[in-house]
Amino acid sequence: MQFDTTYLTEAGRSLATGTLGGLDKIQFTRAVASSHDYSATPVNDLKKLTSIEDVQQTVEYSRIIKKDDTTLTMRVDFPSRDVTTAYSLYTVGFYARPENGDEILYGVLPSSLPDYIAAYDGKSNLNDSFQTDTTVSDADNVLITVSQAGSLNEADLDAIFASKHIATIDDIKANIPATVIDGSKPADFKEAVTFEKGAVDGEGNAIATTKNLADGDATTLKAAKAYADTQASDKVKTANTDNWQKTKVTGDDGGNKYSFTTANTTDLVAAIQALPLGYHTFYCQAGVQGNPSSQAVRGIAEITTAGANPLGVGYLTDSTGAFWSFYVDSSGLKLKRSADADAIDPSVMAKTTLTADDDVLALDPGTYHVWGPTPKNYPTSVWPWGIVVVKILSPDDSSVDNRLVEAFDTGNHKMFNIFSGTPLAWSGWQAPNSGIMATKSDVTTAVSAVNANMVHRNPDTGVVSEPTDFTNLTVNGGKSVATAADLKSVADKAWYKLDNKYITPASGYTLADPATNVLYKIDDSIHTLYLSGAIVLTDSNAYNVPVTVHLGSIIKSINTYLVTYLGYLRTNDHWDFDSVTPIGTNLTFLPVRGIACITAPSGTAGQYDSVTYDELV
Repeated sequence: MQFDTTYLTEAGRSLATGTLGGLDKIQFTRAVASSHDYSATPVNDLKKLTSIEDVQQTVEYSRIIKKDDTTLTMRVDFPSRDVTTAYSLYTVGFYARPENGDEILYGVLPSSLPDYIAAYDGKSNLNDSFQTDTTVSDADNVLITVSQAGSLNEADLDAIFASKHIATIDDIKANIPATVIDGSKPADFKEAVTFEKGAVDGEGNAIATTKNLADGDATTLKAAKAYADTQASDKVKTANTDNWQKTKVTGDDGGNKYSFTTANTTDLVAAIQALPLGYHTFYCQAGVQGNPSSQAVRGIAEITTAGANPLGVGYLTDSTGAFWSFYVDSSGLKLKRSADADAIDPSVMAKTTLTADDDVLALDPGTYHVWGPTPKNYPTSVWPWGIVVVKILSPDDSSVDNRLVEAFDTGNHKMFNIFSGTPLAWSGWQAPNSGIMATKSDVTTAVSAVNANMVHRNPDTGVVSEPTDFTNLTVNGGKSVATAADLKSVADKAWYKLDNKYITPASGYTLADPATNVLYKIDDSIHTLYLSGAIVLTDSNAYNVPVTVHLGSIIKSINTYLVTYLGYLRTNDHWDFDSVTPIGTNLTFLPVRGIACITAPSGTAGQYDSVTYDELV
């Protein structure tokens, strides 16, 4: 046979290292003999085994001996009297379990040269014995249980002592004369003792007698005082420890002061409530009621009031780094888990949802959601379903706090308010470019004025029947009539709605009409086309869906561009500022919740999203 190496399984190695610090105690339970050949099995696969196949015999350990602090010698004997059918012994498996846990396969001892185990013939009982060394983190944490068949019991030892007439320690102690000095204890003389050659100390110096002291031998007295002073020089007096901390924070070995396990603790909360006054370190095993982790935790508790109405604070942490702080009183333990820093999305940290108590004119720079409740100083013309953006307009090194607040909603309304001037003051909510863009009222007034001074024709025939002086057409007391140039001036300032047929969403999605409004204005003097408005899909759950705006019906090319919008950038949860890169004369936007809002690239009034071109269509 050739049984050379015992391989610890992964479960066995975990159990062996778990004895460090008293976390678990190992009990070696049994060993098995198997006819299965594992000799060709790779070592890594052996370590992953959880059981042994083709078990022929199962026995308890015959002997377990602690060789040193970390090494055990284990012996198992497989007797032939238990064998009814002969077999080839290829493998020995060793089983163990933690003190309060389930049994696991601890180690595997394979061989390519098996032992042949014959069936018991009723006469010869032979043992096939195996002895192996194994290493654990702390041999003192091994619970040793061996088969009585493999070890001497107390009765056997008593019989040996009796037959061999061996004196026990008690026999020896009973026959020691009372006058004999026990060298392991302080000398206790039962009667006066005469030292014929005088008494000396360990260095050979003569010891002074009471007579020497009574006679006042100056040399002897001086030597005795020096000796006493020397002995007391490095000793601490009780009075010097009055201000010392007497209560220990940890155990004598520097480990946890308290260990709460399933064997000694019913509830962690009650255990902490019962701690005495002071600062305490503790360990709590996984499975103890009140442990907030599925793993063992360690922590510190500071009890400021002990007794029936305890008060205190502390923290817990487990091997994953999870951290809990707690406050304890008579009602229980109030735990609060700290968030994992790696799990926090920085974009979420930079944004928040406003409530009715928030003031939009007192916010720090950033982007905020308005979703239902209306914050203070929110513009009345903007729905409370959108975002508020706060920007600092002044440079970092400026002492002036100029800022811009913009409000956008899902209905394509947009207002802004600027904090500037001397002294600093809010401008009040305004629509973008309201100072130069014609309002609905302006347009209505202009159309009414034009209509009142217009040459009318028959709607059926188109014939102008009204006499008109076209060379110097005036009305209403000599007022001039608008010329083509006048009308063109109005047209140049007007915004036009892009026909929705030039706006195409991705396949499977539909524009919401008339909610979709993409407006454009042309300044041909500088070959610039301005854009504003919103794109709305009928599917309010549409995220990151391409919607293309075709400008080829207006301009022949795009030279430069600056087109920003509120839509999809990184996440489906909220709108972000993004920019569009044209392809030909097409602009593609990515909505969030079915909406993309074309915005101004700057908060300064008079600036819009725009593209430049060479020629109009």
